[in-house]
Amino acid sequence: MALALKTAWAMAKNTKRTMEQVAEMIKEKAGNVQVNIWERYGKRRIYVNKGFRNNVAMLEFDEQDNYIGKKFDNMDLVGARQAGWENEFLAVKEVIEQVA
Repeated sequence: MALALKTAWAMAKNTKRTMEQVAEMIKEKAGNVQVNIWERYGKRRIYVNKGFRNNVAMLEFDEQDNYIGKKFDNMDLVGARQAGWENEFLAVKEVIEQVA
C-alpha cells in the first residue's frame, strides 16, 4: 500500500501543466483577479492583476511550459499585505508551488 501511494504521488507531482492550465488554476484559486497570458519577443508570461495598476504577480515560463520565474518570499508577502491583495498573492504562490 505504501509503495502504491508513493508511486501515485510521484506521478501526480510530475504531471506537466501548460501555461493555460496554470492560468485557469490561478483564476479558480484567486477569484477576483484578471489573468492574462502574454507571449511575444521570445518571452512567455502570465500576468495576474487585481484592478487597475495592481500587479499581483508576473510569472515567466520557458518554451516547454516550465516555470522559470522567481520564487516568492516573505518580503513579497509583506508587500502584498500592504497593497491589500494578500489573499490573491497567497493563491498565486500556492499554484506556483504546485507547478514549479
